[in-house]
Amino acid sequence: MTVLNGVTLILDIGTILLMVGLAMVTDDLRKRGRDDDKLFFYLLFIAMLMSIADIIGYLSAGKIFYGARWQQTFGMDIFYMTFMLESIVWSYYTLVRFKWRGTSYSGGIRHLFFYLPGVVIMLVTVVNFLTGWIFSVDEADILHPGILYYPMYIIFSGYFLHGFFVIAKYRAVAVSEGRKRQVIPMWIFLLPIALGFFTKFLLRGVSLAAVCTAVTIAFMHLGSMNEISDTSLKEDAI
Repeated sequence: MTVLNGVTLILDIGTILLMVGLAMVTDDLRKRGRDDDKLFFYLLFIAMLMSIADIIGYLSAGKIFYGARWQQTFGMDIFYMTFMLESIVWSYYTLVRFKWRGTSYSGGIRHLFFYLPGVVIMLVTVVNFLTGWIFSVDEADILHPGILYYPMYIIFSGYFLHGFFVIAKYRAVAVSEGRKRQVIPMWIFLLPIALGFFTKFLLRGVSLAAVCTAVTIAFMHLGSMNEISDTSLKEDAI
């Protein structure tokens, strides 16, 4: 358990460094004032908060000291809240970036209902310390899933899969129009997130959620830079 927690801490610290680096290299893009660039920065910031919360929770995992139970519960509550927020922002970002081409869509109340389950889960995490609806920590400082633990992961998956669907649809159109160089293969986006989800259940002593989300965000940035570069080349040729 000590070794696995050490791996988690290293991965979370690496995630924070990766997100800080991406925030620095994308500073010029945010100056364009586009909504998708702002949302991308929010994804970076939320991923950093996820990592910090993960560190707080895992520093007390499987350990017995005064306040360990409270520390793990607090850290994991913040982690699940930020993870849900990340999945919501990710889903909305893909719509803005790949469907509406940089500008937020102001109409369509159906999107409010689409993100409502995620917002409800975020609100539940606020009172999870008292209710244990998502998870609880026993006297031995062991985490036990609550009644909403697995439904929460289904909602996570739904928002991330929605984002991947938007990207896949955009990629299909780009390929059909002969813009294949502008897009990155879908498996590169899917693999990190899938790895993070599966290891959460297979290796309960190590968390890859934050770092896998960060890697997917990094690939998203590479894809955007590839598209901008390819478009610039075409414009120069003209």
